[in-house]
Amino acid sequence: MKFWNVFGHHLNHQDPSDELRGYRLVGGQVLEVLDQLKNSTQPKAHAYIQIARCLELFSDTLVDPYLTEGQTPKLPQWVQNQSVHLYRPIPPLVTAAKQEAIDPGGVRDIELPWVLKGRVPGADRESTDVFRHYVDAIKAVMDHCEVFLAELGEAKQARLYLAEATTNYDSGRYLLSSNQEMSMANKKSLDDYLWTALGYAIGAVQEACVPGLLNEMDIDTMLESTDTGSGSRSSPRRVAEPIPFLDAVQEIANSWNNSNYSYRDWEHHEHEHHHEHEHHHEHEHHHEHHRSRWDDD
Repeated sequence: MKFWNVFGHHLNHQDPSDELRGYRLVGGQVLEVLDQLKNSTQPKAHAYIQIARCLELFSDTLVDPYLTEGQTPKLPQWVQNQSVHLYRPIPPLVTAAKQEAIDPGGVRDIELPWVLKGRVPGADRESTDVFRHYVDAIKAVMDHCEVFLAELGEAKQARLYLAEATTNYDSGRYLLSSNQEMSMANKKSLDDYLWTALGYAIGAVQEACVPGLLNEMDIDTMLESTDTGSGSRSSPRRVAEPIPFLDAVQEIANSWNNSNYSYRDWEHHEHEHHHEHEHHHEHEHHHEHHRSRWDDD
């Protein structure tokens, strides 16, 4: 069966259950392209396929517990919708990876850096068991990222992103393990931890493949969209860089020079202020002297 016969643009997005059955075959395609690209020297091709691998691992692990051989899967509503929304970007990501390997730098339907989108609300209304599978899905992605970064060796910035992913994953895991029955507030917090971990993990593999690609993009940008689109990137916000000290000094000097308030004006003002202060101090001293005389009496 050809890839686009199952995953092409003609997919009916109105029926998630039908769509999910097709997407369950996507893992084989991702692994096939990963193998094809193992000798490729095009870093962006690797970035595209690594994003696809993370999304595929997450979605497969999330739905696997509910699949029974020969039966129609009965998935919790949130699991079905969330997995479908993260399966959807995989086909165009795989296509972009293959195109980038053949024609580096060409125009793609999906740009890099890729921003995590498609978060589905309602996880807090699901059972605690669903969250256990959610944690397992994030763990599958984290394990893959650890192995991938270890193979690359030096990837400092990517490791910083992965460290943030690990921190959020661990926070979610501990929250789940310390609560037998999760309150809705705890479930919302857990959802936030795990989704943030996924965003940082996907950022880590992109940065590992193309160092400097994210340019210290902040997590609010990496997770900024809650819509259910295909995952194409909107204009990213960047972390504001601090103004270098000398530039700041020059900026102050320029604003001073451009003002009508000269140094001589300032010096005159300070002299008057000092004189007034001395006069006020003498007056206070005189007042204190008289008051002490009355006190003595």
